[in-house]
Amino acid sequence: MDQILETVLAVIIVMVIAFQGAKAVSNNTEVVAVNNYFEEVGKCISESNYNEQVIKECIAEAAANGYELSVNVYGLSRPGMGRYADMTLKYNYESDVKEKRKII
Repeated sequence: MDQILETVLAVIIVMVIAFQGAKAVSNNTEVVAVNNYFEEVGKCISESNYNEQVIKECIAEAAANGYELSVNVYGLSRPGMGRYADMTLKYNYESDVKEKRKII
């Protein structure tokens, strides 16, 4: 009887570990997808020479995807200076304990 109980307990523990591992892989996949999206948006904005309309479209697209994108462009008022942007992408990350955190 003790062996049956130990075997059932071991199977339950292995199943819990397997489900936690699957959730970790799923969460990592989500983070990688968001990072790829962030890089694509940065490339799009850069290639448009920091066009204000393109930035607005990217912000709207990010909002439609459930993200919050903010873009600050520098170097616009100084002729001859290079332009660059400071971008922040926020999104909700849900963990196993249903705790929501902001990831930047």
